[in-house]
Amino acid sequence: MDNDETKKVMYNNKNYAMDDDNQLWLDRDYRIQYTDVTPEIITWLGFSSSVLTIQLTNYNGRVLTQDPIITIHSLSGAELANITIDKFLLTSEEITINVAEINLATNAVKILL
Repeated sequence: MDNDETKKVMYNNKNYAMDDDNQLWLDRDYRIQYTDVTPEIITWLGFSSSVLTIQLTNYNGRVLTQDPIITIHSLSGAELANITIDKFLLTSEEITINVAEINLATNAVKILL
């Protein structure tokens, strides 16, 4: 978040909080679920002047069989973006792709691919 590596959530760091009113957490994580049926979900509270960057890493180290899809929804449930990532961009664990930035003040989504 805000291009600060200390403000992030991922499989081994599921929560980040500045205070009670500004929190970010990973609701569901593929590595815990062991299934691709249920999507990973990131939720935030507050951070109204922040920019959230969505990154994607293939942690399993194998070639993916499907293109990953990232769907971004507003609090009201409106779809803000639906992004399909070519599975061949994620050929190893060392590759992390910046997919999108979300301006949390405006809900504007900037696709980075």
